[in-house]
Amino acid sequence: MRAAAAFLAAGLAAAGCAKPPAGDPGGDGTLGDEGRVWFEYERSCFFGCPLEQPLLSGARESIGVDGAGDAEGVIAVSSDPAVAAVALERECYCAREDDRLGRLAIDRDADCPDAWRKHCDNRILIEGGVPGVATLELRDGSALVDRVRVVVHEAETARFFTTYADRLGEQEGTALELGATEQAAVRAELYDAEGLGLLAPEGVRWTVADAAVATLVAFSFGAGADVAAGLEVDVQALAAGATALTVSVPGLDSVLDVAVSAP
Repeated sequence: MRAAAAFLAAGLAAAGCAKPPAGDPGGDGTLGDEGRVWFEYERSCFFGCPLEQPLLSGARESIGVDGAGDAEGVIAVSSDPAVAAVALERECYCAREDDRLGRLAIDRDADCPDAWRKHCDNRILIEGGVPGVATLELRDGSALVDRVRVVVHEAETARFFTTYADRLGEQEGTALELGATEQAAVRAELYDAEGLGLLAPEGVRWTVADAAVATLVAFSFGAGADVAAGLEVDVQALAAGATALTVSVPGLDSVLDVAVSAP
């Protein structure tokens, strides 16, 4: 949530973001060139991110679409798969006719029971490759539904923010100080050469040099001294000593010094 909020605050609302088409639930996204589909990155931002926000090389994201983009038979095509590889997933469910909360997951070819209506959504999976710009197209057979640019960049700089259990708010810095057995959350912000924040819900390698001093825990990604995760991990102090926490991503290795004091 903290990473999502930070990128949302650093979004590009004033640089190419359009308003959602009529009937769209909103969010911070990008209207396609043809004006038919609203595109938004889903994993990195709570309310969606515009596609003008660059994706970190090697990271994977998902792109939500609306309206014509949810039509059955639509396919997703990248103009340059080396920059951005894409695939389309389709998910269907049943919702109540009276709009009460709740849904039933169903097969795409199944029908809904009485008092329920069928609804299907498309989602585009994207993986950043070499730095560059590619065009993502949605097509229905040979007909173009809509298109939008996607940007993939390597990291140039990083900033670290730590949340301690006994302090209010985040502390920015290049050093982390813990007592033995204490734990803190560390969040990284990655920026490209132009200073734009990079989206990286995964594809970030976190490494602790001395596993006897501290270890890492990343929700849904695993734990240990070497973890491939997103932009946030928890650092668990184990014993007094000094070590280094390194974030490694394409284009950048950045270090956070870690000091653990005796209990």
